[in-house]
Amino acid sequence: MIKKVGSLLAFLLILVSSVQAQKLPEVRVGTLQASDHGMLFAGVERGTFTKNGVDAKMVFYNTGVDMLNGMIAGQHDVSLLGSAPFLAAAGNGAPLVLIGHLHGDATRNVYSEPHSVVVSAASGIKVGDIASLKGKKVAFARGTVSEIILIGLLKGAGLNLSDLEIVNMPPPNLPTALRTGDVDAVVAWEPWATVATMKVPGAVRISRGDCKTCYDVGTIITTKKVIAEKNDVLQKFILGFAESQQWMRNNLDATVDINMHYIKGVDLDVMKVAIKNATYDMRVSRMVVDAYNANLIPFMVSNKQIPKVFDAASVVDPQFYLNAQRKAPQFFADLKPIPANIQFK
Repeated sequence: MIKKVGSLLAFLLILVSSVQAQKLPEVRVGTLQASDHGMLFAGVERGTFTKNGVDAKMVFYNTGVDMLNGMIAGQHDVSLLGSAPFLAAAGNGAPLVLIGHLHGDATRNVYSEPHSVVVSAASGIKVGDIASLKGKKVAFARGTVSEIILIGLLKGAGLNLSDLEIVNMPPPNLPTALRTGDVDAVVAWEPWATVATMKVPGAVRISRGDCKTCYDVGTIITTKKVIAEKNDVLQKFILGFAESQQWMRNNLDATVDINMHYIKGVDLDVMKVAIKNATYDMRVSRMVVDAYNANLIPFMVSNKQIPKVFDAASVVDPQFYLNAQRKAPQFFADLKPIPANIQFK
């Protein structure tokens, strides 16, 4: 009889826990099949967001541009994507706000490590020879960070996009196009750049993180409407994100295993390489804002992606990651300190 009562109590506790989880406030998160989104995948699978009081639901897109359109249309609450689509939309009047970083380095004013140019053996292009892309057929997803990185690299070599034959293509299709010879080169974020490098015979990565004028960190974006209506939910989400991001930093191999559940068409050996090509730190510093203002925003104006310059500080809200730092400093203890003179508060 006692054993039956104990079993019944255990069952009731599980039932109550399940009901409570179902009642947690929901935050819908726009995401991509990208290795540097692993902290989101891990946080959902490991129950980190639930533990911090929020039910995170993933909504998948092919590109950051599609994702932002979906968020503006109300299909989700938070987006994980590159800086370029975010600033392009904000610069054209979209009510978007940066609330943290997916990946990046808050102590530097140049950052493009997760993005690469990979060429086929038949192209004849050598490592570091960006100028040899002239006249070549180059594929990437238009309107994304890949385009910004490529333009920055071309500028350094005295070229423009008009000097290339451009093919617009979603990232998962890029390695196949390179392997079949449909294009000479691809520009991609991870894991697709590493897929092309490791799985296309003779393919060579001629550039990774080499853009000296680029600052395109991964961002966590929301809208002013969501901040007004779901502030407490966002606070809990960012707290869970910080915990999961630290777990990812300390458990890359385990994160790779989780990534394999969500990123299709990528082998385990590729994922283990790709995941190392980024710095996972959600903090935003004055260095970030200054780099946006000095490099990325003027560049986007000259490229006619936005009509005029604006102060990046006007579209950054630090309250969420600052709250996470106050409540749970242990989730940031393994990161190098941000000097006081460049802290953004």
